[in-house]
Amino acid sequence: MEEQASAAVSNEQKEDQSNQADQKVSDSNKALSVVRTEDQPKEKTEEATGDAVGVALGQSHQQDQEVLPASDLIVSERNKRDLQDVARSIMTMVEDKIKQASGQAQTTSSNPNNDPLTPLYQATKTSTYEELVTALGNFLPNFAHPGEGTLDVNHEHVDKPGVMTFGVPDYAWFGYGSQRNDYSNVSYMRLVTDKSFVRSVADHLFSLLGTPYKGTKTNYMPENKALAFSGGFPFYAVIQSSNGSLLSPTYYFGQLNRTLQAITNLFTFGLIDNELNNNYNDGQYGIYLRMEVPDGTDPDTFVKTLNLNKTKFGAQMDFNVNLSIDEILNRIPGVRTLVSSSLGVPISGYAGSIVDYLLGSVIDQVNEKYGTDLKVRGVDSPFYPITLYPKDIKTNVQEDPKGIYFLVRGAELKDFDSLYLQAKILLTKFFMNALSWGGNIVGGAYGYLNFDIDQYPGNLSSKEMKKLYGSAADSKVLAGFADNSPFKILTRGQLPPQPGGQLQLAWNSIDANAMLSKESQYYDHGDLGRDLAVDRNKIHDNQMVTDSITTWRAYISPFDQMGDYNQKAIASSVAEFEEVKGVDRVLPGRDLDHRELVFSAGESFYQERDRFDRVIDYFDGKVLLDGQGVHPTDKVKNVHLVKSLDPEGRFTKESDFAIYDRAFTVYYSGDMELANGKRIALRPTKVSVTQKSGAVNHEQVNNRIQAYGQVAKQARFIQKTVENLTPKLADYHVANVTHLLHERLVVANQAIELAKTKEECAIAADVAIKELVKIQEEAVRHHDLDTAIQQSARQLGQVAVVKAAFNEKINISDASELAKSKLASLHEQVQVVKENVVSKLAKLVQVDEQSGRLKRSTGRSLSEILTEIERETAAGIREINNIYIPTAIRDKAVAELTESADERKQVFEKIAFVDPVSLKR
Repeated sequence: MEEQASAAVSNEQKEDQSNQADQKVSDSNKALSVVRTEDQPKEKTEEATGDAVGVALGQSHQQDQEVLPASDLIVSERNKRDLQDVARSIMTMVEDKIKQASGQAQTTSSNPNNDPLTPLYQATKTSTYEELVTALGNFLPNFAHPGEGTLDVNHEHVDKPGVMTFGVPDYAWFGYGSQRNDYSNVSYMRLVTDKSFVRSVADHLFSLLGTPYKGTKTNYMPENKALAFSGGFPFYAVIQSSNGSLLSPTYYFGQLNRTLQAITNLFTFGLIDNELNNNYNDGQYGIYLRMEVPDGTDPDTFVKTLNLNKTKFGAQMDFNVNLSIDEILNRIPGVRTLVSSSLGVPISGYAGSIVDYLLGSVIDQVNEKYGTDLKVRGVDSPFYPITLYPKDIKTNVQEDPKGIYFLVRGAELKDFDSLYLQAKILLTKFFMNALSWGGNIVGGAYGYLNFDIDQYPGNLSSKEMKKLYGSAADSKVLAGFADNSPFKILTRGQLPPQPGGQLQLAWNSIDANAMLSKESQYYDHGDLGRDLAVDRNKIHDNQMVTDSITTWRAYISPFDQMGDYNQKAIASSVAEFEEVKGVDRVLPGRDLDHRELVFSAGESFYQERDRFDRVIDYFDGKVLLDGQGVHPTDKVKNVHLVKSLDPEGRFTKESDFAIYDRAFTVYYSGDMELANGKRIALRPTKVSVTQKSGAVNHEQVNNRIQAYGQVAKQARFIQKTVENLTPKLADYHVANVTHLLHERLVVANQAIELAKTKEECAIAADVAIKELVKIQEEAVRHHDLDTAIQQSARQLGQVAVVKAAFNEKINISDASELAKSKLASLHEQVQVVKENVVSKLAKLVQVDEQSGRLKRSTGRSLSEILTEIERETAAGIREINNIYIPTAIRDKAVAELTESADERKQVFEKIAFVDPVSLKR
């Protein structure tokens, strides 16, 4: 572990420098929140497109939502006169205060067309939404908030999701009255999917900006088995009950009066403990993202792949008040004339001048209280921190067999304490209380969800499908998806296979219009995750446009076509199964992903490289490639295989395989051509290969094994450390680092193979480790490296323990001498030890409940923590391995010990003056 720490260099001595860098980042983020100049188009382009974008958005919103529906504005002549009197009195009362706040009458607006926020519609210019989410807040999940679901011991994945409740609207008076189980029973803050943001509107907007529209993006990075779904979710917020529209326009005059009066005493108003402010403080606004898992998968198990520490959200919103006030001025008779005459300025367009007066006064008060320097442009992005609530992730396979529901809602404001954010929070409260009555809060959330496919338990078996789907499990739709292989070896830790090789994750935005209160009553201190149900008739509403990713249809299963090396009987192990009918023997090794080949002197893998080729179709079991070549079917036209020293398939020359007398890994990969001409990847695998030289130098072989083992250990640790950096390194960057590490490992192994002495092995290893450290240093900038080191050590330790437990369970199951009752007892012992050690390692690297981030243990240095992790891991693995030692393993160990003793004896016999009699003892 000391070698691990040497590569993943601690930053304990760099705190001052890091703090200065963090301050610069903080300052830049602050500037970013006020004006995102780097996302703005060039000045000339902004002039040409800004108005067009604003007009297009304004038109699209008005097509789908009316702030004051015409049907609500039935105004008699008498009411018109009354309304004019009310308006005149309001304007007279506030005229002096408005002029005083603004200093002088303004004739132009800083935002006359109410242009939308540029970054919201430029997002697709990036290769991934991950960078945008980081810029818009980078809000990590809320681990502390309680819910029905539970997390694993590391707080990295969901252990068990909560149960989603479904319902239907409950209307009073036999369906003719108001909705008694309305969402507003729980919260006044509603997020509603912006239905006007349809594909045609978005395409028009982006044609103006010169960027094609793509609302979501799905990527798969096989280097670290990361499946990433990211995208923008446009919505608008409504702060009022939806139980019927307001009947009288006098309501809006009263609210306008309230707005103007609020300016004179902002802080008293802003701190009133009302229900709306409580909803905002507690983050009681949000949506459920419904993910529909692929055919053959179980939502309750697929949800466990979500990597919580690498999932984040950001939001960007705009109070579209100018448009709302303009609606009022247009719809209510006489108001426009009264406002113009009382203010002494003409009112036209979006009436931005009134809003400027209001904002100018409010911002002055906020800046004075908090010492901030907020500008009018800063209010384009009110503070709405949106994040994921892991313990409120839910499923209900009985009513929705394919749905996972992720609750994305407001963060709790108690966790934000900077003066800048406090100022933004107060300003947002003012808007909600004083201005949101006049219109919807337009905006959108950006999410980046990272799924660790290495955690995928595998597809449903036929038995599990029958239990979940009933008679539907036998339908043609699900034909071939079931994984009945032992321990689900075919699909465990892999992307789910698809017949057409295309995996598409369907997503829906379940907004406030599709959510109901669980009971038909008002909830005091309601909670979205606890007290809301989903309308079962709306689970497919607001479907998002998603792209597909390529997955596999067939898998590589190395097999000796001549039969000589197929020394393992399928019946001898519970980890084996009959992949091809009538074939009862396979290559040695634990299972099809851990085959082993040992070549005698004079033979080599490269010379026999095609001898072990075999590809099998997962869906119909047909052999597509074997010693006879390719066997096309009505679904598959061709197959290609690649054998390489690295997973990426770059080291394929004969000289690359020139490694002798020690095991090395050969990676099998390839692709296939479907009948429709599409090319998709094959499920990859690997084989451990040993080539005997005939003139073995055991001492030097051991030197090479130790040297390469040290380098490989460093590479694994650095890769894991880079994955765990905080702030998170973008996934595509992590993939690039992984490529470099794989390449350096192969080069290092080749250099070590050429080393003739122990010293040369050490030199080659030292050079390789320095190159690995350089790769790490280029990836790590202003990151919390110490936390990443701790987390990586703990993860690698837990993985080693889980692997040891899995192998031990197979050894126990394969032991023919054990009775069934003894098997169950030993399996239970293994499980208990595994869980205890995993839990103990998790406690060594503790998680802060509020932030979900790791916290340093008091009084222990980084090296002490790493040493303790290594010690506990080794002790746990020893305890697991000693639960049961199979006879074959004992015999093999004795044989290896005897062979080693004989070799040492031969060395001693060559030494002068050694007593031959003592050697026999």
